[in-house]
Amino acid sequence: MIIAGLGLRLLLLVYSIIQDQHPVVKYTDIDYQVFTDAANQVLLGHSPYNRDTYRYTPLLAMIMVPNVWMSMWGKLIFCFSDLLVSYYLEKILVLMKLDKRWGLLWTLNPFVAVISTRGNAESIMALLVVLVLYLLMKRRVVWSGVVFGLAVHLKIYPIIYCVPIWFGMDHLMGKPYRFRWLSWNRLLFGLVSASTFFALGLIMHQLYGHEFFDQTYFYHLIRKDHRHNFSLYFYHIYLTYDDPTSGWMALLFFLPQLGLVFVLGVFLADQMALAWFLQTFAFVMLNKVSTSQYFMWYLALLPLVLPKSSLVSTRSKIGIGLLLFWIVSQALWLSQAYLLEHEGQPTFLQLLLCSMLFYCSQVLIVVAFILTSRLS
Repeated sequence: MIIAGLGLRLLLLVYSIIQDQHPVVKYTDIDYQVFTDAANQVLLGHSPYNRDTYRYTPLLAMIMVPNVWMSMWGKLIFCFSDLLVSYYLEKILVLMKLDKRWGLLWTLNPFVAVISTRGNAESIMALLVVLVLYLLMKRRVVWSGVVFGLAVHLKIYPIIYCVPIWFGMDHLMGKPYRFRWLSWNRLLFGLVSASTFFALGLIMHQLYGHEFFDQTYFYHLIRKDHRHNFSLYFYHIYLTYDDPTSGWMALLFFLPQLGLVFVLGVFLADQMALAWFLQTFAFVMLNKVSTSQYFMWYLALLPLVLPKSSLVSTRSKIGIGLLLFWIVSQALWLSQAYLLEHEGQPTFLQLLLCSMLFYCSQVLIVVAFILTSRLS
């Protein structure tokens, strides 16, 4: 299974070299060049934030330093991380007493392979998240805390898993589920993960000053991206971009997002994989910026929850219908985005309608997974 996934990614890497010769439509994502430029700044002894639009931890730029000499280095790292996700998914599926072939949903998923070979770093995040779950299931509390702290350092979004971890980790380790506030394992996990996160943060702050906090974390709190994306909020942000109060609105957008994520985490804590999947899905669905690479965050968890849902058995027609709705609504959005970006046609209203349609498809998927996973 992993060998087939490796073959797919190698083919796409070769294709990327060919397609990148095209003067207009290149295969490699622009972020890959941003990573490389930031890595070059680190190599020269400067701040990675000297590169405009670099909004990540310096640790990522450090990992990417060899990319300055070998342009495929980062893509190979991302593909390797991608395949390690497959490896740990198989391990987790075995622990859950499920058919490990469900891991093919990730390994042979062309979308996943394309994102990694285009030079997006999301596979590293997927690896760390899946590894945390695996280590928790193996009752390795200290190591799971270290990896979780590292994951939150790289990108802040995995912090949403704190809620189901806190209430459900004892159950995940084989103990009867009881809703209680404290246990030794929870305290140990919290202490180790927080120590790892703050230690890495202090090191980066020592190296690059307050700019590290501003660009890596604070920027995303007040981020206003007026460029078209899947988010339901993009058109409002586009219209009010220069409004002095728009910064506060950007913060308010977090309320429904974090509220739903918290509720899902509490009430699904006894089903850790399902909680993480739906939390991530809801987080992306309600985020003020949403692009296709963010889908990687929940696709890594899909093989762990789909086998337990009747959407693939007695309610397969509903499952197929939801999948088609999700795909078609994206296709409609992409068609309008192409007209806007490449043809210069003012399709903002059409994009808004397509975003609303895509949002509806996501809401239905969340509801369907909650109902069918509880009934299956």
